[in-house]
Amino acid sequence: MKRAFAVAVLATISVSSIAQQIYTERKDQDHWFRTIIVPKPQLTVTGTERLSRDFLSEVTKAAVQLAVLSIFVSREDVAIARFENRDSYKQWMVFYTRAAQAAHPTAEMVSVNGNAVLRVQDINGRETEKSLAGNNPLRFELDGASFEVLVINSRPAAPLDACKPSLSMSVYVKSSAPLDLKKTDDATREIAGLFRSKSIVTNFRNDTWFISFGGFPVIYPFSTDTTPPTEDAYNASRAFTCYLSCQSEGPACTQVLGK
Repeated sequence: MKRAFAVAVLATISVSSIAQQIYTERKDQDHWFRTIIVPKPQLTVTGTERLSRDFLSEVTKAAVQLAVLSIFVSREDVAIARFENRDSYKQWMVFYTRAAQAAHPTAEMVSVNGNAVLRVQDINGRETEKSLAGNNPLRFELDGASFEVLVINSRPAAPLDACKPSLSMSVYVKSSAPLDLKKTDDATREIAGLFRSKSIVTNFRNDTWFISFGGFPVIYPFSTDTTPPTEDAYNASRAFTCYLSCQSEGPACTQVLGK
């Protein structure tokens, strides 16, 4: 059985001359998720690329399939990205109105099977996407439809999970094509294979506004679409959620929004 560990706040360390605090860390044989906090002036493309390449060196030695390095400047920004739980448009609007009053610089590096990309929203609000190795592992095509993985969250798997995974993942995906059960089923299989995951939940929309999904950032930092839909438009739009485990023959997908 693969073992995972989770680490809470650790001591401040210095790598590549950049002070950083490891806020959380989860790791098993195939996956490595690290969240760090850095001084605000250091959240630049140059600074986050140095941190990302240092982490990539560790990832390469560990030979994991999927690695995610998330970089923030405060614990409050981590909460906005991870912990502002809500299940309705009205709840989200309370968090969104508060969060939109200030900038929230952040960066994230994702590596999948040797391909790596860095996404940054810097302290001046500029957005940058930079390939660090190979192709962008967050984008793929299936049957003429384009898909982009927006967010990958991890948590320790339930102890009674019959599949005995170490980590369970929730993935949020944007698609260019009209969504239906077959497309989301096929895309979930593809993502589970790419990430080498036994236990995964995938969520699909045609935009980046996963408003009533508690695991998605209140404000998604890597999108040029900054105008949220109205409540009626959001509730009428299509969204799907799929569950896949080693016990199932395939994903169980459900339309959770729209008609």
